[in-house]
Amino acid sequence: MSLLGHHMDRAAQYWSDDFVAPVPYYLEKNNNAKNLVICYGDSWTWGDRLGNADASKPISDAESRSQHIYANRLSEQLEADFVNCAIPGIFNYWIHDRLKILVENDIQRLSNQYQQIWIIVTLTEICREFKFPAYIQEFATFYNINSGSHKDILVQAEKFDFLKLLTISQQLPANVKLIVGRNFTDTFEDNKNILPNLMPVTWSRLLFEKQGMTDVPKIPMMSFAIKNFDIFIREQKLDSAEYKQWMSDEIFPESLKVLDLLDKSIYNNKTGSKHPTQQGHALWADYIYNYIYE
Repeated sequence: MSLLGHHMDRAAQYWSDDFVAPVPYYLEKNNNAKNLVICYGDSWTWGDRLGNADASKPISDAESRSQHIYANRLSEQLEADFVNCAIPGIFNYWIHDRLKILVENDIQRLSNQYQQIWIIVTLTEICREFKFPAYIQEFATFYNINSGSHKDILVQAEKFDFLKLLTISQQLPANVKLIVGRNFTDTFEDNKNILPNLMPVTWSRLLFEKQGMTDVPKIPMMSFAIKNFDIFIREQKLDSAEYKQWMSDEIFPESLKVLDLLDKSIYNNKTGSKHPTQQGHALWADYIYNYIYE
């Protein structure tokens, strides 16, 4: 049985279970180490473009990914086994639900088995969920989309994410620590104090800083989340002239600037969503390790 057996061997329980992974999403290294690292995320965490891995083909190349994803390097630094649970193209709500499953089924057993457990969540962009009716219905019970600006919707969507993670962190055993990071988008100032262990530097910004790239816009969305959010706004009949101007003046050009920087980065691949190279994964692992022991 795998370390997180209930991730794989259980009946569908949440609406996010309906998302079909294009490639196998579970990897683990179980050598009976004293500690455990559990990593959740999207294609960046999964390790797209490491070796021959290419989720668009789909080619998993689990052998190369298991050696070069940041979860492996971090586990070696922490003298730990690791689990990597990530899906290319996934949304943050799916990550929340995997954490619920972990808490409900596995974490107590694992906390008795290991001295220390670190759960590393590398969130993707907000608003990928806005294509799912179940998410929209739940978000509507949290925030009235007609009560503020279009930017307010984004801020509240992120807050919605963070509060769910905070609830999960409060249910963890004493020897389990939840650490949250971001891959290529930034956190709104209003939400930075919600989570006690939110790493201050994003994965992409870390790689930019290593290369002296300092003029980097702060963005909430960069890839297909922009399209999902735009469709949602239009369906809700909120696509005013003010909204179109805001998208045209801020969201699109700033996202394109970050994409351009990723394209120039030596630590990111040039195709797809500019996934980190092997060196890019190593730098993220080192950053997380230093954050843990700072």
